[in-house]
Amino acid sequence: MNEITVDKPLWETKIGTILRWISVLPGSIIAMVLSVFIASCAVLLGDLLENPQWLLHPEYIIDGSNESYLIPVLRGAVFVYSGSYIAPQGKKGTSLFLFGLIGVCFGILGFFSIVHREWELFIRCLITIISGGITCCYIFKKIE
Repeated sequence: MNEITVDKPLWETKIGTILRWISVLPGSIIAMVLSVFIASCAVLLGDLLENPQWLLHPEYIIDGSNESYLIPVLRGAVFVYSGSYIAPQGKKGTSLFLFGLIGVCFGILGFFSIVHREWELFIRCLITIISGGITCCYIFKKIE
């Protein structure tokens, strides 16, 4: 029988490159959601250890007032960085595209938060956009 030999790992082949380009946006979204979930769990655990009385009022968890300002920073930075990390080449362009995408999405959300006078949501949208931009600048600086 003939043995199949592999000269290169899958991610270095043509099909691997195509699969990596396909997975840039879903991978960025999944990484962002997972990082926000882990950070939210850490914030809730910290609140529980600090004051266990809030378990008597579960609406505190639902209204979102326990969200730390660390979470919007993670949201923007992880989205841009993970997508640029997954991309096989053109990491600068990918980071710029992902920054633009998160800027548009959270810019629209920020606009509606201004219209409805939700100032805290607007600040969080702004922090998300700024952290995505800082991460994009970091990737540009790192690749040069």
